[in-house]
Amino acid sequence: MKAVPVSIGVVLAMVPTAFVLAVPAQADQRPRITAPVSHPATPLAGKTFEITFPVFDGATGARLTRVTATVFRPTISGKLVRPQVEHFEPRAGVAWMTMTIPAWAKGRLLKVQLTIKVGGLSATWIAPYRIG
Repeated sequence: MKAVPVSIGVVLAMVPTAFVLAVPAQADQRPRITAPVSHPATPLAGKTFEITFPVFDGATGARLTRVTATVFRPTISGKLVRPQVEHFEPRAGVAWMTMTIPAWAKGRLLKVQLTIKVGGLSATWIAPYRIG
């Protein structure tokens, strides 16, 4: 067997380097809606039901004191029902709605959708309840 000379060479390459400067992410400017409080805790057929949603400024975390629009859309088993009262309380930073649950709705699903608009930004929360 004959030995074969092998030469190993090193190749240096110039690789262009790109520096990426990370831009800090901006805080979410949209309004925030948090978990609602309802009275009574479970809606009852034939009774009055009230639901209150705390709403916050997405950038600062403070309660909202001004909104462009507050839209409630309650449905029972997919059928749109009309609330009796809808209101945004700027001093407390809450949106609330009151309605009478129809007697025929016992055992069905109530979904209360709230959409808050502030300027060109909006946020939506859907709260589901089984009617007792």
